[in-house]
Amino acid sequence: MNNPRKDQVAMRHFLFIIVLISATSLIIPQTGMRTHDDWYFTTDDRTTKIYVREIGIGEPFIVIHGGFGAEHSYLIEAVRGLRSKHRFIFYDQRGSLRSPTAPENISVDKHVADIESLRRALGLEQINLLGHSMGTLLAMKYMRTYPGRTKKVVLVGALYPRAGRFLNDTERELKSTSDKQFVEFTKRPEVAAEFEKLGMKGAEKPPAERSAEENKSMAAAWPKLTQKQKAHLDRISSAAPNIFYIERWPRMAATRPNFKQDAGSAAFKTLETDYDFVAELRTHSYPVTVIIGDHDLSDFGAHRWSWLNDELNLVRLNVIKRAGHNIWIDQPRSFRSVLSRVLMGDTRGSGFGFPRASNCSCRRICETRPYVSCFGNSWVNYR
Repeated sequence: MNNPRKDQVAMRHFLFIIVLISATSLIIPQTGMRTHDDWYFTTDDRTTKIYVREIGIGEPFIVIHGGFGAEHSYLIEAVRGLRSKHRFIFYDQRGSLRSPTAPENISVDKHVADIESLRRALGLEQINLLGHSMGTLLAMKYMRTYPGRTKKVVLVGALYPRAGRFLNDTERELKSTSDKQFVEFTKRPEVAAEFEKLGMKGAEKPPAERSAEENKSMAAAWPKLTQKQKAHLDRISSAAPNIFYIERWPRMAATRPNFKQDAGSAAFKTLETDYDFVAELRTHSYPVTVIIGDHDLSDFGAHRWSWLNDELNLVRLNVIKRAGHNIWIDQPRSFRSVLSRVLMGDTRGSGFGFPRASNCSCRRICETRPYVSCFGNSWVNYR
């Protein structure tokens, strides 16, 4: 027979465990501080309520997502395991998923102004910035627009800081080389194999490069795909240019349903085609760190960043091998190791107090450490 008293005790223990788990999911017991919070602030032009999500405790870093038109959640995975020492302040840029507004309210300048509004809403005199992709451009523009308001700046999958008429002949040549290598990278056999598993042979190629047989085969296969398979096809297409190990495409978030094309288009229409943020990076009071994969679409091969750093000793440059634009998917352990050190203020990397290769110190380091490589005079960490 069942023992009612034992059943009651067991139930009380069960309920206690549930309550404990619920509490510790939001609270760090040693401090009693919340590790997660969601809120909104109203933009200065009074047109938009910006969604904010805070995760973790410790030194705050405002996280600027890519896009334009994307939203913040894909970057939560990038900082996994780091929230016990850092407070990550994510937000959806105006017009993005949780911060809806009309396209006429969106511009690059307003995106930058929103970062300043967020700084004030947080009550911070200065802020640390962690940007990814197009978010790195907003970070650099914020540094120019609001000098003295930033401390640590970390640029992941960083856009090159010069464009248009500010590029010199060497930079243009390096960009051409990178672009050609990137196009070939997107056609790699591993990508073709993933598409072929879904019966979409040739899908990795631009339509103009497909054979008549491939087009016919794809047209026949498409109606037979389930909705789930079509979603997988879309995610493989998204993963191909963004990660090195294409077989890890399931780890990439399904971002297309959350992408706001109107918001993205509105911002891109206001983006300057000619810009140069080198002065801001060079004269910043705190070291600026760039973390980029050697197969990153923004500078494939890290050719331009490496050349620029060699010339100007500009930033702490960390190039991670066998990694694309979403580095944390390709090399999660290496990426978080580098990011953790950088967020804590580690000064390893190229530039800012490191010896130049002309006195052979950097070259000796490169020759003795397999995870370090030298590009001319720059010391670049490979993790």
